[in-house]
Amino acid sequence: MGEVKETPPTKSRRERLETYLWLYLARGLVLITGILVFRWASTILGADSFSEYAMSRRTISLLAPAMMLGLGVGLPRRIAMLVTEGEQKNAQAYFWAAASFLLISNGIVFFLVWAFPGQVATLFFGDSQHQSLIFPMTMLLAGLSWHNIIWAFLRGRFFFREASILEIINLVIAPVTSFLVFNQNTAQLLQATGTMVLGVCFLVSVFWAFRTQWNLSGHWQKGRELLSYGLPRVPGDFALGGLIAIPSLLAAHMFDLKTAGYVAFASTMLNLAGTSVAPLSTALLPEAAKLIRNGQKGLLKREIKRLTLVAAIISVIGVIVAEIWMPTIIKLYLGPEFSEVVPILRGFALCVLPYIQFVVLRSVVDAAHHKPINTINLLIALVCFVVATFVFGHFIEGIKAILTGALVGHSILFILTYLEIRKIFKPEEEGEDVASV
Repeated sequence: MGEVKETPPTKSRRERLETYLWLYLARGLVLITGILVFRWASTILGADSFSEYAMSRRTISLLAPAMMLGLGVGLPRRIAMLVTEGEQKNAQAYFWAAASFLLISNGIVFFLVWAFPGQVATLFFGDSQHQSLIFPMTMLLAGLSWHNIIWAFLRGRFFFREASILEIINLVIAPVTSFLVFNQNTAQLLQATGTMVLGVCFLVSVFWAFRTQWNLSGHWQKGRELLSYGLPRVPGDFALGGLIAIPSLLAAHMFDLKTAGYVAFASTMLNLAGTSVAPLSTALLPEAAKLIRNGQKGLLKREIKRLTLVAAIISVIGVIVAEIWMPTIIKLYLGPEFSEVVPILRGFALCVLPYIQFVVLRSVVDAAHHKPINTINLLIALVCFVVATFVFGHFIEGIKAILTGALVGHSILFILTYLEIRKIFKPEEEGEDVASV
């Protein structure tokens, strides 16, 4: 994970296959780990603590954008656009600039969360009795934010093998080790996982620090450049987190923590479904940024058609399996006492179809525009979700109103993203470069 060489604008089929193999290996292991830890949470912690664990992970996902400041997208995009050898010498300078602002955001969020633990617990868990979870949650939140910034740097340099190895260490080995060693309660699990992830990221950062020739000229200017792109996208990250997490928060206030935990679990499964195509999106952002800068839209368009077809096939198969065999899956996975979660999972399974397409296509929109188009679309979708939830709440009883609202929100998001993709390629002429990939 040290110095890297210049990356060509396009890759051979073999290189592209190797990239996707590494990314799918890492994301596949992350998916399996996500499934396993919820299984262990249901059997080791019990139903009540299972809901605590599920709600904690959803809350972390919702708060993560406040830590990242949009740097998770802005950093790899900017680095990927460093085409010449002279430009690429600035890559690590951009990383340290991003890391500086990430350190500041960590400090601010830590202060706010620790200063008002009771209020935070009431907001995210429905009451203040869960204050003991706030410190462990922030530890894991900090660890994941530093993991994401390092992973973003490697992604921008097209170092997908190293990025995948880092992901396996932090998102597979760390949580599995926590459950095997620290399985007494939710707080211990969260704190142990966060401590391990922070430790790994600290060692990587120190390693880079000793290999970097420090040049602080333009340090804050580079940081402001990244923030000018990233910060306007933070509301969009919150909106996406809201589409995933707010259903469980509404359930916590409208019903009880147990029901909210089931909804949070279903939301997490939806998020995990996105990992089935996340490697495609991961590789697509820096590649799209470089192809667009080099005027190779035709090549990019051809790649998008292939990737969206793969995403559609994966999501359709997944939804069919979920709708038909969900009761059996849950009985084997969580146990017969969790049968109440089946209809909730079936409802969220329908959201997989539009959500997976958005996960793939959002990278192209981010690569093509400095303007935060995805943020605008996400905010519109979130408003549609909230409005639809309360409108359907007058006609549909119970949790079904929330599930219907979620489906409306995700569908609107996909439609808006698809229309934007069409705009990006509308000026393209038939004779434009469509070189073989």
